[in-house]
Amino acid sequence: MSLHEVAMLPRSKQLPDGSYMIPCPVPGHGKGNGDKNPSCHVWHDAEKDRMAATCFSGCDPEHVREALEHLGAWDKKVKPLPGEDRQEWTIYTPDGHEIVKHIRFRQKDGAKTFRWSSKGVKPAGMLYRVEQLRKNPEAAVVICEGEKAADAVQKATEKGIALGTVTGASGCPTEDILKHLEGRHVVLWPDNDDIGRQHMTRLAKRLQNVAAVLRVVAYPEGTPEKADAADMDVEQRRELLNAAKPYSPAAEVERPSIISVFADVEREVFRTLDEYASGTRSDVVSTGLRCLDGPLIGGWQRGAMSLVAAPSGAGKTTLCIHFAAAVLPAPVLMVAPEMTVASLARREILRRAGASMHDYRKQPKAQERTIAAAMELSQLPLYFVDKLEPSMEEIRAAAEWVKEKHGDLPLVLLDYAQFLVPMEEQKRYLALAMYAQFSIELAQTLKTAVVLTSQVNVNKDTKEYTLRESAMLNHKAHLELHFYANRDKRNPDADIVDCHFWLEKQRDGPSKIKIEGIRWEPARYTVTELGLTVQREIGSIGQR
Repeated sequence: MSLHEVAMLPRSKQLPDGSYMIPCPVPGHGKGNGDKNPSCHVWHDAEKDRMAATCFSGCDPEHVREALEHLGAWDKKVKPLPGEDRQEWTIYTPDGHEIVKHIRFRQKDGAKTFRWSSKGVKPAGMLYRVEQLRKNPEAAVVICEGEKAADAVQKATEKGIALGTVTGASGCPTEDILKHLEGRHVVLWPDNDDIGRQHMTRLAKRLQNVAAVLRVVAYPEGTPEKADAADMDVEQRRELLNAAKPYSPAAEVERPSIISVFADVEREVFRTLDEYASGTRSDVVSTGLRCLDGPLIGGWQRGAMSLVAAPSGAGKTTLCIHFAAAVLPAPVLMVAPEMTVASLARREILRRAGASMHDYRKQPKAQERTIAAAMELSQLPLYFVDKLEPSMEEIRAAAEWVKEKHGDLPLVLLDYAQFLVPMEEQKRYLALAMYAQFSIELAQTLKTAVVLTSQVNVNKDTKEYTLRESAMLNHKAHLELHFYANRDKRNPDADIVDCHFWLEKQRDGPSKIKIEGIRWEPARYTVTELGLTVQREIGSIGQR
């Protein structure tokens, strides 16, 4: 066993004999304070041909092993414990490349535990022995639940190929695997319990339009509950295979369109998780600031409305321009009726040039950069709704036009909520609620990220932000992000303003987080990050 994974752990130190000292990975080590000085020894036990580890501070060896397993740094090719029976099956790709080994330990009392030989590799969508299909493209196929049952059935069929699901009864092989069964005679052999039958029913539905013939094994009356093919002798298996009946889907009552089940979104859920794990999420839009993208689990969520709140004059429009620039050259639609399109364009041109109005007037090089920035911007799909009081329908029509023109619209910026609704106090609360709902529907319909900015009131004593009549925006928003810009009253024209974000709320991620290390240069309309500093804080907003 190579200790490569152990060597990659933080603060690991290799000893002359090839073993390693590492910080003990047990969460409760040092009364929960961690291991300041590495006290865990990890080595390869040559006599037993397995990894071994011990914590010199006295942590339970089993807890050390489990913690290393969790980190992906433990060799699971271990010998069974006393009283355990060990079985091992190798899972291959359809073209014969080994993926992982599936190991089962069965104790004398019948209890079973399963492990994969490689941490993080769980080929749930595969079929055991699927690599055998390419050797005999005409052979009939029997699919069982699990590798042991598949091995048992293989002994009962001379010309057929027995496969086993490795998903557990709750899952199903993927379409990419099942396509290798196209045109074949397929027999499904469930375990003799409700869960096993449901497992094969799900598989049968996926194979209806794939297999040429689809049959299902039925157990005779009196068969023990939870029995499978491995519990029978060879002759019994052959009799059941020959007696397998054609699959006929049971008539189902049509499900109302408003009802969904997990199976409807299973692939989407795991696609999102896999993309997040690999850093390639397609359902989010980057904010352009790494310190924000991290806590936001990748950025603005497509299909949802995100709320950015700040007081008047704090820089909401500057933020919107920054968020838009982060998405370009993908198309962006910005609605900011408080400002003219010329003013918004001027800000973005100066931001791109890294220049202020003063720079443009005094520095020839700044003028050159500004002209170049204007030429660049003129070629990019940054669109503005050019109307003082656009209606919701007009904004929707504009967004639909942009998406139809480009095929996608990753981001819509609405700056800001209070300016887009009636000014009458008695109507404002209701209007803002309607606007929030409109923003959500727009995001869901166009599969875009909608960022809506809002003004807030600031408590003079605590500096606390309150939305007051705009509170409905918070209730509807996927996340609520506060922007704090600490202007120096003694120098209101300062080039650089200290600022930070406060992540007040997030439906499917962390919240109550302070995000620092951001620099705002009002004169140049730029927001940049100095470093990656994220702090979880407890207490009132006034303590932020």
